[in-house]
Amino acid sequence: PEHIVKIVEVLKKALREATTFHQKVVIIETLAHMAIPEALEVLAPYVNDKAPIEELPGYFVEKPELIHEERNFVRQVTIYALAHVARQYPQLVLPMLLPVYENIAEPYEVRIAAFTIALQSQPSKSVLERIASELHHEHNRQVRSFVISGLETAANLTQPMYQEFAQNARFAIEFAPRERLGLHYSKM
Repeated sequence: PEHIVKIVEVLKKALREATTFHQKVVIIETLAHMAIPEALEVLAPYVNDKAPIEELPGYFVEKPELIHEERNFVRQVTIYALAHVARQYPQLVLPMLLPVYENIAEPYEVRIAAFTIALQSQPSKSVLERIASELHHEHNRQVRSFVISGLETAANLTQPMYQEFAQNARFAIEFAPRERLGLHYSKM
């Protein structure tokens, strides 16, 4: 593991010093594909928007007013990259993603990304129930529609390895709002 720690440190430094979007994405994906807790520690500030402005985005943005959008786009890339780790380390990934999903101040695209990967970590029955129940207070229709659709998709999984997760999702859906939003809202 000592050589792994060295590799993670090299990638951490490279991520900090990357000067293009492409470089950032390659390093983020590399760290995520390593699927080890040490790599998650490096990615966490990108997920939870704690990385300094010099590092995130860390590359030239033509219009300064778009820096926030660039930050959020790189954050989405990072969150979706966690799909490589979500099933192996749900106990590490879920605590990173749920606060992002639950934060209504986050852009809906970032919240949807966080929910998508959180769902891949197969959260417990109680977490799914809480997510479904809180949809009654969700003001963003894109988020509400996507989460209901995601829970319905999970509830319909038929593979034996997902049987308990599907059952938990079916249970949770009972706590979600009954209304279903049209196709012009986000769906999984």
